[in-house]
Amino acid sequence: METTVKKRNSVKRKVKEREQCAICGKQLDVSADIHNRKYYVEGSGQLCKSCYEKLYVNIPDEAYFKQEIEKYKNTIHYETKNGYEFFRRTIDVLFSLVAIIPSSLLIILFSVIIRLESKGNPIFSQVRVGKDGKLIKIHKLRSMRNDAESNGQKWAEKDDPRITKVGKFIRKHRIDELPQMFDVLTGTMSLIGPRPEVPNLTKEFNEENPGFVTRLMVTPGLSGWAQINGGYDLSPREKWLRDNEYIENRNIKMYFKIFYLTIKTVLIGEGAR
Repeated sequence: METTVKKRNSVKRKVKEREQCAICGKQLDVSADIHNRKYYVEGSGQLCKSCYEKLYVNIPDEAYFKQEIEKYKNTIHYETKNGYEFFRRTIDVLFSLVAIIPSSLLIILFSVIIRLESKGNPIFSQVRVGKDGKLIKIHKLRSMRNDAESNGQKWAEKDDPRITKVGKFIRKHRIDELPQMFDVLTGTMSLIGPRPEVPNLTKEFNEENPGFVTRLMVTPGLSGWAQINGGYDLSPREKWLRDNEYIENRNIKMYFKIFYLTIKTVLIGEGAR
C-alpha cells in the first residue's frame, strides 16, 4: 500500500511542478511539460497570466497593418518586379541550403554557451510583422537575460544592460540571427529586405511616422538597405526612409551590394548593439 502511494505521488510530481514567473517572481503550479503550459514564452520562460497579458495580449492584429498599408501604399513608388523577386527567392533557397549545415553547428555551440551563462531556452521565437502585414514567427539565439522584456518590448540600446556577455559577441557578429536561415528557407523571410519589427513597435512607429508600414510591402530580410546605412544608429524614421529606397529601387545590383556590405559588417562587427 505504501509503495502504491509513493508511485502516485511520483506521478503527480511529474505532471505538476512549482515554478516562478520569470518577470514578477510569483509562485506558479505548472505542467512539467512546457508544451502543455499556458503563458510559457520561448526564450523568456514561464509567466503568470497578468505578466503575459501585459506583454502579449494587446498586440495589434494583421487587420490593423493591412488597413494601414492600404492607406499609405500610394505614398511610395512600388512595382511588383517579378524578375527580381524570382532571382531573390532563388538565391534565398540556394544560399540557405548551403549555409544550414555550418549554421547548425554554430547554433549548437553557442546554445551550449548561452545555457551555461544564463538559464532559459537558448533559442527563442518571436512574433514580428512580415510582408503585407502578416504576423510571422522568427527565431533567434537568445542574447539577453530571461527578464529582458519585463518592462515591455523595446529596441536595444547602446551598452544595454539586458544583454549577456556572450550576447554581446553574438550580436556583434550577427550570430544570433543564424536560426533565421531556416526562416529564409521556408520563405517567411529573405536574405535581403527590411528588418521585421515586433507588432507593438511597428504600430508605435507608424503612429509617430505615418506611412511607416510601407516597409511591409516586401518580404522582410536578415539584412537590408537600412542595416548597411546606419543600422541601430538610425532613428525609426531614418530606417523607414532607407527601407523605402530599397523598395522603390530594388534590383540585382542593389541586392549584391547589400549582400557584400552585410558580410563585411559581420566580419568587422560594426553597427551592432
